[in-house]
Amino acid sequence: MTFATPILLVGLAAAALPLVLHLVSRVRARQEEFPTLRFLRISLVKTARRRKVRNWFLLLLRSLLLAVLALAVAEPLSRATGWFASEGQAVAIVLDDSYSQATASAENKNSPSRFARARADIESLLGGKDKPALASLLKTCDTHPPKPLTAQLDAIRKTLAQARTQPGLSSLARSVAQAIELLEKQSNPQHAIYIFSDLQKLSFDPLTKLDALARAKDIPIFIVDSSQGVVDNVGITSLETQGDAIVDGQVKFVATLRNSSPRPKRAEVLFSVFNKSKPSDSKAEVQARAVRNLAPAGEPGDVVKVVFEHKFGTAGLVSGQVSLSRSDDLLVDNIRKFRLAVRPRSRALIVSNSQNGQGSISPGDVLALALDWRDEQHRDKPWPIHVARLEATKFSPESFKNIDAAFFCDVPTFTDAQARAMGQFVSRGGAAVFFLGPNVQPANYNRLLGRAGAGLLPGPLGQAIGLVGPEAPAQIVEKMDIAHPLLAGLFDSLSEYPAVWVQRYFPLRDPEKLPPSWQVLMQLPAGQPLLLQREVQAGRVLWCLTSAAPKWSSLPLASIFPPMMIRQTLRANATRPDQPASPGPANPFGPESNLAACPPEQLLAALHKQGLSKVFIGPSLSDVRAMASEESRGRNWWDVLIAAVILLLVLEAVLANRRVEEHKDKK
Repeated sequence: MTFATPILLVGLAAAALPLVLHLVSRVRARQEEFPTLRFLRISLVKTARRRKVRNWFLLLLRSLLLAVLALAVAEPLSRATGWFASEGQAVAIVLDDSYSQATASAENKNSPSRFARARADIESLLGGKDKPALASLLKTCDTHPPKPLTAQLDAIRKTLAQARTQPGLSSLARSVAQAIELLEKQSNPQHAIYIFSDLQKLSFDPLTKLDALARAKDIPIFIVDSSQGVVDNVGITSLETQGDAIVDGQVKFVATLRNSSPRPKRAEVLFSVFNKSKPSDSKAEVQARAVRNLAPAGEPGDVVKVVFEHKFGTAGLVSGQVSLSRSDDLLVDNIRKFRLAVRPRSRALIVSNSQNGQGSISPGDVLALALDWRDEQHRDKPWPIHVARLEATKFSPESFKNIDAAFFCDVPTFTDAQARAMGQFVSRGGAAVFFLGPNVQPANYNRLLGRAGAGLLPGPLGQAIGLVGPEAPAQIVEKMDIAHPLLAGLFDSLSEYPAVWVQRYFPLRDPEKLPPSWQVLMQLPAGQPLLLQREVQAGRVLWCLTSAAPKWSSLPLASIFPPMMIRQTLRANATRPDQPASPGPANPFGPESNLAACPPEQLLAALHKQGLSKVFIGPSLSDVRAMASEESRGRNWWDVLIAAVILLLVLEAVLANRRVEEHKDKK
């Protein structure tokens, strides 16, 4: 403990004044002549009482009051720890180079970005008389191991000059952990961590939970907040595509918008596709527009979705973007680009038996209508599936050439060569779909397509069971996997999916032994599967254990039947290895568009809770250094002592007044 004006400590002698005054002011007994001695004893007692201290507590209270007052005017200072020394330190500099740091005022064109302010502060840290002895620069988006501390500050300045904001994932917690590890290897007692960031919650929430902070309790941490002012920004945080990119197929583009502004915003969103005929032209042709209103940041409605639908007329790689028409504080999140490999139309082959014995509507006719609804009057309308038909007697291994999906309807038997070709077709990415019927011979299927053959059959088939007709009983499908890609999203809930009844079907002999690789999409009572699928290498096999004609079941007439068959065909097209791969769009990390920041007081409290006592947060390097310098010099307790003096004065007045009242009462 030291004092700003130690000479005033002589005032401590004033603490003895109450006692001295008491001793000086003692009352001496007067001499009186009494005719008798009967009052002498009473007089002696009263005189003795006056010579004694009647209220020791009040005397001590007044002495303490004067002593505290003397200490207060001398301005006591807690002893300076001396831990802060801006010169000669070993420092680890953590630079947030995530793209949120590129935020700059759209209204003030001359205003520097957050990243520019951070770099300027680091330049100031590395220069001048207070420059550190050793330093290392760690960037939060850099996944490489950090360089060790070095005295070559010019090399760090060169790295800093080349630094730019990055579109990828930023990890402030990882960089701080690396900084702690670097400083632990140094013997320099003067060390510190400097963090230059915009206090984004996305980065600092993981930092407050970092286990490595337990090893940094003696390391000063300076956090320089590079954000300034109110943010005005709406960003596109993600862009998703739904559907298969096939010629004449409909693709949905779902863009997510987030408002980081404290006030509501109105955003105009543009959907554009680049002109393939002009590859050198960087401008995109606007295909659609949408306007959305967003609530202020942090309120319901601050995140909205925009959906665009588009059909591509030609195959090949296509590029485009979803963008905002208006500029704001952060430009990098105003555009989300996409690049898709648009595949040719899917090619489906329907192999059916002309001798169907199932009425006027054959299974092949039902499937052809489900895969392509267009009649002769609408053939000019675009459609993503080309359907071909083939008589079962003319089917051969060569029939798999140039097709994506093969549908087999009531085919009586297969040859060894056909079964082998079928297995190869599925393995390289094709889709094989089987519908049974009255002409199917289960023994042939079990031998050639079962486990001992091509391995495409889920289990041994039994003979068809069930009667057909208006009076015949029917079973209702009791389980339906609406999460499967063939059924998902067709209706909002399971209760809205149509009921499917079945009168006749081919049961599996041992349904309980169904291999786990098979997915049951529809199941009848007693555990018998009706519709099931399995992925075989790059392709898929789908079995429907009833007919594709409506005579045996209501499935071909259900509203879910056409989209199931179309999806199966389009998915086969998407998995063909001879199709061009679809490269992902090169877009920045979406969550960085959320510019919500940690309040400094909350961040400070969270870090203190981790046991860190030397944490300083400020808007500039000079501010955090001033805070540290002030704490390093020690605490001036003058204000606390003055408050104590006031409290003692009040207490003394209360006690003295109480004593006077008691004296009056005795009189």
